[in-house]
Amino acid sequence: KDAGKEQSVEYAATLDGLAGVQKAQGQFKKAEALYQSAISLRESLQGKESPALAQSYLELAELFRKEKLFAEAEATYKLALNTIDSAKDVPDLTRAYFIERAGMLLADQGKFQEAGKCFSVSLSLKDKHSVLDTRGDARKLGTIYYRCLNGMPNSAHTFERGVELEAIHVKDAVAAATLTAQVYGPD
Repeated sequence: KDAGKEQSVEYAATLDGLAGVQKAQGQFKKAEALYQSAISLRESLQGKESPALAQSYLELAELFRKEKLFAEAEATYKLALNTIDSAKDVPDLTRAYFIERAGMLLADQGKFQEAGKCFSVSLSLKDKHSVLDTRGDARKLGTIYYRCLNGMPNSAHTFERGVELEAIHVKDAVAAATLTAQVYGPD
């Protein structure tokens, strides 16, 4: 094996990717070991304030959540949130995504009041990047309120004649304006 390659950021990304495959196949212990290896490598190469390290923590926390290992998941979500908070130049939409995922863990545990606080903070961050588009007479055509769901600018809440449709993909709707922010990209 090439020792230099195994000490690279690209190799850490590969470990994260392999862990995701193992997770999808239900090989949770293998996935956990791969995520832990990626985390160790990222800490040594990129430091403890790296957005990529925060993402690896988040993926591990999501694995624990899927396994219903809530204590481990909560501790790992805290590491992910602390890391993303200490990282520089992280887009609001990325922060919102991390907070939302932590809220999902709390909701899974029936801690709905705490989860609601996370969702509220997440939505307020996302709303800073939402666009209200009313083309023509809104009473006839409807109003499309674009919101970046799950930290990605590909979803929206649509209000048609007083009815709300959730999670409609923007690509399926006629859009006058779209958001261009990407995870780890400029807002």
